Amino acid sequence: MRFGRPPKQSLKNPSVAGKERTMFRAELGTWVSAVTCLVALNLGCQRPRYLMPADGGDASSDALAEKSDSRTDEGLGVDVSASGGAGGAGGRSGAGGTIGTGGAIGTGGTAGSGGIVGAGGLTGSGGATGAGGRIGSGGMIGAGGSGVGGQIDTQSDGKNCGVVGHDCLGGKCVSAVCQPFILAAFDREELFLTLAGDYLLASPSSAHIERIKKDGSEAISSFIDNVFYSANRVFDGGSIFWIDSTFPFPITTCQIASCASTKQVGPSNVDPVFGLALDPVGHQLFFRDINTLHLRAASTTAPWTANDAGQVALSGTSVIYSNGNLYYYLSNTSTHQMTRVSANNGTPTPIASDVFVDSYKNMTVSNGHLYWISQSGTGISWTLLPNGVGTAAPDSFVKEVGIQAITSDANTIYWATSYALESCPALGCGATGRKILVSQALTYLALAVDDVAIYWASGSTTNPADGTFLTGSVWKLAK
Repeated sequence: MRFGRPPKQSLKNPSVAGKERTMFRAELGTWVSAVTCLVALNLGCQRPRYLMPADGGDASSDALAEKSDSRTDEGLGVDVSASGGAGGAGGRSGAGGTIGTGGAIGTGGTAGSGGIVGAGGLTGSGGATGAGGRIGSGGMIGAGGSGVGGQIDTQSDGKNCGVVGHDCLGGKCVSAVCQPFILAAFDREELFLTLAGDYLLASPSSAHIERIKKDGSEAISSFIDNVFYSANRVFDGGSIFWIDSTFPFPITTCQIASCASTKQVGPSNVDPVFGLALDPVGHQLFFRDINTLHLRAASTTAPWTANDAGQVALSGTSVIYSNGNLYYYLSNTSTHQMTRVSANNGTPTPIASDVFVDSYKNMTVSNGHLYWISQSGTGISWTLLPNGVGTAAPDSFVKEVGIQAITSDANTIYWATSYALESCPALGCGATGRKILVSQALTYLALAVDDVAIYWASGSTTNPADGTFLTGSVWKLAK
């Protein structure tokens, strides 16, 4: 179809002229409709009702308007009245066709799955995690002493005295040296001192035993009464053993934790001068019968029965046990010797002569040797066990006047004079082995030692810390 002006026609024939006018008006309506559609494209348009055949022929019955004398095109306001001639019926008004819906909205086809999602390959392990290097130690952690910048002051830190980790165990650290301190003070001199597990047992000249906690947290005066004061006390398996001060001098025992409710009485007629000797491995006590002078033995566990350990009459004092043998001091008008006898019914044999020992607390065994304080006050003598030097004089370990007490651990000998506490290696002092541990006049009357500290019982002395007078006291010094 095309749109344009109608061809020039002769107007002489009225019927032809009317027809041409009708056609022109129809064509004009079509133009107006087309322009309107262009303006409102999205609103849709109604198909024009008056269409002109492309060849100028008569309009078909579907395309021609009703032959009305006068009508208005719907929606366009165009007057199409015929002028002249009888108005034809014009046919039915075309519906203009159903407004197209534009077709069903396409779904765009089935969405493609995009193919199988690729696994992307195996996830890489990223290599082994690096160790990151060693963590720095960050330097020493300050122990809260007076050190500068968080460093430990080993000159004054009681937990790190002299070297890091050296604990003074409650004592002060002065110029990198641990100082002794008082564990307990009493109103009488303490002459004897015995280790008993977590406790110390101290004894004055009266018939008592005091119990002191090693950490200084407790001190009980007269923990045990009726003790033969000059005889030694021993400790084994949580129990204390001593010789009672009342005739017939029985061995008595109780548990260290609570003595009053656990006291038991054992064999009687025990010679308190000879004393008690303990075999800590076989858990046996050795003692001398006061009537027969025979060596006897009793178990430290029940039942309390005593058996003869030797039929030979023994003379002497201050017995001590070591590796299956008993050593004691034999003294009479003609003999002054150190003697050995087997704990299993042996014959007494001298191991050193010309010796003078007056108390059990002046003898000790360490590193396969026996050590004792000479009664003449010339120092400490020693001899190799078990046989010693027979009837010969012993060797001198230390020459020093005024030694009052001696003790030992596995490798060191400790002794005290009236003015100092000293030590030497057990196998000999040598040129540089002798050490002064305390240089204070503290009246050292008895010594004891364990793995971490040295302890001593003191008589009348002045407390160097505050100048107060002490009748009796027990002291401690960290090794």
